[in-house]
Amino acid sequence: MKGDATKLRRAALRLVGAVGEEDCAVIGALAMAIYGHVRATTDVHLVTRVPLPEVVKRLKALGVRCALRHGDKIEGDFPLVRGVIGGVAFDVLPPLVHVEWDNTETLPIGGGEALRVVGPATLIDLKLRAGGPQDVLDVVMLVLRRPEMLAPARKLAAAYRLADQFEAFLNAPRVRAKVPKSARRRS
Repeated sequence: MKGDATKLRRAALRLVGAVGEEDCAVIGALAMAIYGHVRATTDVHLVTRVPLPEVVKRLKALGVRCALRHGDKIEGDFPLVRGVIGGVAFDVLPPLVHVEWDNTETLPIGGGEALRVVGPATLIDLKLRAGGPQDVLDVVMLVLRRPEMLAPARKLAAAYRLADQFEAFLNAPRVRAKVPKSARRRS
């Protein structure tokens, strides 16, 4: 498993370098892991302020296989760049929610390296906008580690019509037990 984590870390660093360190930030399960909730993942997700056709150009210039996908707007899809780098699948998304670029955090990822990650509020907004069960659970796991984020998360969950699911996960003893008391912050 350690080899997989190293492969994922290297792919993320290479992808960020190709897109531009100042122009993107890590989101998704890798961001959750950086914030302390480690779960299995095999891909990397970034958000960027660079126009997606430019992202494709930058990646292809480095020999990275990728394609711009436009998605079906009627189905609620959005454009993204999808590809593989270093044997790891990735998606690069446009800002689907407001990204406070000045409030991103550069956090250690191991091996003496660090990645720029969206702030917790942006990550919560992105996860709830995605709205899948794992996304809602991820938000709950983040909120259990950062109780100061509970009120804003509840408000967003209600706005995205996910309040019932959010509260069910939040109040589930098995979910709460997954966060060690030592990892919980006091608000």
